[in-house]
Amino acid sequence: MRRWNLISMFIIAGLIAIVYLNALDNGFHYDDEHYIQNNQFLERWENVPAMFTTTRFYSDDQLFTGHYRPLVYVTYAVNKILGGNNPVGYHVINLAFHIGSAMLLYLIIRAMLGGGVSNFYIALAAALIFAVHPFNSEVVNYITARSSVMSGFFYLLAFYFWVRFRSKITSYFYIASLLAFLLGMLSKEVVITLPVILWLYDLYFFHPYRTSRSALRTLFNWRTYIPYLPFILSVLVPYFLIRKIKYGVFAIPVLNRDIYINLLTETRVLVKYIIMLISPVGQSVYHDIDVSTSIMDWRVLLSLALLAIIGVMTFILARSNRHEWRIISFSSLWFFVTLLPTTLFPLNDIFQENRGYLAAVSFAVVVALIMGWFIRKSGLAGMSVSTPAIVSLCLALLLIVYSITTFNRNKVWQDEYTLWSDVLVKYPDAYKPYHALGLFYMDRGENDRALEYFQRALRIYPAMYQAYNRIGIIYGEKGDTITAIAMFKKTIELRPDFHRAYYNLGTTYYLNNDIEPAIANYMKALELSPYYTEPYMALAEIYLRRKDTDRAKEMYEKVTQIKPSEASAYYRLGLIYEAEGKKALSVDYYKTALKTDPGLRGVKERISGSGE
Repeated sequence: MRRWNLISMFIIAGLIAIVYLNALDNGFHYDDEHYIQNNQFLERWENVPAMFTTTRFYSDDQLFTGHYRPLVYVTYAVNKILGGNNPVGYHVINLAFHIGSAMLLYLIIRAMLGGGVSNFYIALAAALIFAVHPFNSEVVNYITARSSVMSGFFYLLAFYFWVRFRSKITSYFYIASLLAFLLGMLSKEVVITLPVILWLYDLYFFHPYRTSRSALRTLFNWRTYIPYLPFILSVLVPYFLIRKIKYGVFAIPVLNRDIYINLLTETRVLVKYIIMLISPVGQSVYHDIDVSTSIMDWRVLLSLALLAIIGVMTFILARSNRHEWRIISFSSLWFFVTLLPTTLFPLNDIFQENRGYLAAVSFAVVVALIMGWFIRKSGLAGMSVSTPAIVSLCLALLLIVYSITTFNRNKVWQDEYTLWSDVLVKYPDAYKPYHALGLFYMDRGENDRALEYFQRALRIYPAMYQAYNRIGIIYGEKGDTITAIAMFKKTIELRPDFHRAYYNLGTTYYLNNDIEPAIANYMKALELSPYYTEPYMALAEIYLRRKDTDRAKEMYEKVTQIKPSEASAYYRLGLIYEAEGKKALSVDYYKTALKTDPGLRGVKERISGSGE
């Protein structure tokens, strides 16, 4: 048994590694920029403990620090400190968690079904389908989706330990399940549904107070809920108390949609998840989904009808005496329960593929169980080829199709151009791909083309403040400061707490030699985001012009504290101390600047000129 398990693990890991080999050097995308690439807080080991007590270090943009996921950011910090912004290391970690999740799925099914050749086949088939399903490719290619794959891994780990606990009644497995649950909650909030899954598992497959067809009696027996209390009291209650005390909210501070409208829309989203799991066509990093405002919307009615049919089938299978059919029923509930948080709470993007990572387990298990059922049949009437051979061939073909599709999907994630061009083809009326492609061309220095894309994004969605901000930067670089100022003011009108707009507006005033408004806007940027280093650098330059070296030094020192990798701040401090005649101190700062950035121009000459 152990030998076959090891062989299965090797097959799972090997197949995933082959399929995702071309994804490892794919670039950063979308939210990766502010969460990882530009996040200077990830560069220091001393910031790691603070990631458990504050969310401020989660992004270089304070607007995106609302989630409490410390364990994910600890892994980002490890990547950042050891490998900088090389995306390979980040993808390797995401891939490792995905491999671990597929292995856990194999172990879970083995534990639920028991021994036997057919059960081994079902477990391996489920794991391999989950491993290479194109729908799961986003959690490997999109680095910020690490929260989904990490939380998914710990969710499955906790569930596996619970299954082992129920089969062995060993406290070690119970404690291990509880600890895995805690790690999952520190990775992503969606793990909150695990106690429901554990309760459902017990209701379906195990309970000391359960007799034949006594599910209802079990539901109302208070002793039923004792094993789950530690999960609630030791993890969930402290978790939400910390959120309330530290951040002022239990869940989401601002709802993006009315709850009723969100529920109507989510009926269609649930069906979309099901369709994409069955046929992974139309994958995209962004899905442009409109909201449904009436229950009479035909799409809502159709979705409700389909979900009702699934509900009836789930209930019928739950009453079956066949263990496999009950697992299919349980898997159906797993799908809906794991998606419950994103179904109930309105989020910015209505549909994201990585949110369905855990739900994809259901599809893999159901398909594998159906294949296993066919294998148990003796053969096909009138055919010389056995049923097991035909089913195995179907599985092999399915895995080949999935693997090729995933391999090709990885190519789409190569860079921002390939990724968002793909979105534009699928959603030509969406504003996000135009904005993203505008950023791509702006980074390449093609400002005129970038401007065209930003303007097209605004024609679709006039309230997109980021586009106005970028247009202001382009006009500022063109020397048209009047238009640039107008664009930045429009940005601030749409989003008064967007600190970058105040910095850009201040810089434009500075270029116009209008110093007082420049200082006021830099100060406003720092009021909104105290860890934003650019305004400190700009203010230091202003103070130097005014011969106020003490305040200039204060600004540069602040930068070195917030962002130790900012070599230019050390260099500027060296210049100030050299001008003050403090030779030894200036050389120390020059050496620190050179150590931080060996390619920084002018530093070596300054050190040589000092006689060092």
